[in-house]
Amino acid sequence: MKTTRNTKSRLWIAALGAIALPTMLLAAPAIAAQPKGPITFICLPKSGIQHAIVRTACLKSEVRLMIASSTIEGPQGPQGPAGAQGATGPAGAQGPAGAQGATGPAGAQGAAGAQGATGPAGAQGPAGAQGAAGPAGAQGATGIAGPQGIPGSTGPTGPIGATGVSAYDLAVSLGFQGNPAQWLASLVGPQGEPGLDGLDGADGADGADGADGADGADGADGADGADGADGADGADGADGANGQ
Repeated sequence: MKTTRNTKSRLWIAALGAIALPTMLLAAPAIAAQPKGPITFICLPKSGIQHAIVRTACLKSEVRLMIASSTIEGPQGPQGPAGAQGATGPAGAQGPAGAQGATGPAGAQGAAGAQGATGPAGAQGPAGAQGAAGPAGAQGATGIAGPQGIPGSTGPTGPIGATGVSAYDLAVSLGFQGNPAQWLASLVGPQGEPGLDGLDGADGADGADGADGADGADGADGADGADGADGADGADGADGANGQ
């Protein structure tokens, strides 16, 4: 049995129709439901089977078979799991400086900080007003003795005192009878054994002070007294203006 070209074309169309018909029946509810996407067709040439193209519109010289339509939008699905944290983006550009804010209230007194290192000496400031006298510091240690000063000059001779009673007259007043020679002879006795040393006599009266000698050289300074305790920190100053 001979099969003509037109017969082959009809066989191809029938075969495609058998494939497309179930698709059309399945797609019918979607068409009735007014799908949102475009409808697609199988486009076949009317003379001869050279090609079969699926597209949304066919040429006048082609046979059009609808095979499918876009799906209908279903109900909202459940929320999917959160994605992984993305990498940190680059820092944004510096924004413009904001307006100066109002000065905040003074903060509470902070704890005393540790003693900082001594900074360099600043320039000499103007003389301040005389402050109130502070309390007397503790007595410093006694300095070492200075060198001996130069002896002062001899003071003037004092006046002659009244003549005192002689030892002989004192003896006569106590009952001695005889002349001074006899009194002297009576003083000499036999040689006795050496006596014990007597007690030291009382110190005589101090002589008149001599003239002051020249001042001796100053002794070395005594050691510095311990530093007093640090005073409490002052209240915090007001905040400065924001930088540009």
